[in-house]
Amino acid sequence: LATVGSSSQTRVDVEAKQDHENLIGQMFVGSTVIGSTGAAALVGTTSSPACVLGLASTGTSINLNGNPTVELEGCSVKSNGDLDTGGSSALLNVDGVYADSTITGNGQIAADADVKSGAFVDETADPYASFDYFSVCTSGNFNGRPQLDVGNNATVTFSAGSYLNNSSSKILGTARLSPGVYYVKGDVTVGSQGSLRGTGDGVTLVICGNIDASGTAGIDIVAPTSGSYAGVAIAANGTGTSKINGGAGSTSANEISINGLIYVPNGNLDFAGHAESGSANECLQIVANVVTISGTSDFANDCSGYSN
Repeated sequence: LATVGSSSQTRVDVEAKQDHENLIGQMFVGSTVIGSTGAAALVGTTSSPACVLGLASTGTSINLNGNPTVELEGCSVKSNGDLDTGGSSALLNVDGVYADSTITGNGQIAADADVKSGAFVDETADPYASFDYFSVCTSGNFNGRPQLDVGNNATVTFSAGSYLNNSSSKILGTARLSPGVYYVKGDVTVGSQGSLRGTGDGVTLVICGNIDASGTAGIDIVAPTSGSYAGVAIAANGTGTSKINGGAGSTSANEISINGLIYVPNGNLDFAGHAESGSANECLQIVANVVTISGTSDFANDCSGYSN
């Protein structure tokens, strides 16, 4: 038995044997048995999928910043590299904690969590790599398109479609998003008093760049349940750092409340938020190159209503 974290894993010795003809002494012994002994690790599995997946295989791809509280209902957290559990007051209340490399930090992991690292964990490929979510970033026509831009204290209702943001595009008030897919060429910046709010279920943001919703910014989005972007709430293909860590846990107007997938496969994501409560399916997943979780975050795995 090898102990990793709080769990004991089984390692089995395997001896393979094969008969070979003994050409020299076959009249006496017939054949010779050649054996080889090795060790094989049995990697335990869990019935709960990863709600948070860090894709980077080098360095730390899951990082608990400071002393956050992370609740993952019915799911696990998985790193293809190192996983840092944060400070001594950090809490991971999860089904499982998995790192393809090492688990570090002083954070507390639920006593009944399945914990594995190193040789007991295989690297997980990007489960959404085959979905062509970002083709519009190179093939779409954004010429002459409007911007996702809202002034201070203003409220603007937007329709699904293509938008061309420049470096000064900012959501400083309330952007009301009608259901549909929003393709944005450029970064999306939500100011400290700004918010992105779906007017109904079925909103997807495809960002050809990064998203920055920090400070006390708010996001309230529920992903569509069908179509090409079923289950996708926010997809950003920027290589920088995206931030979705605004007013989590504050007022309903300024909090991070998302149902669906947040997908940042090429960049880093700094996140603090929770699954949209009261929806038909409470489902929040993150797949990013590197994930940093701060503050209080609640994930849920009731994703059966999303066809993807």
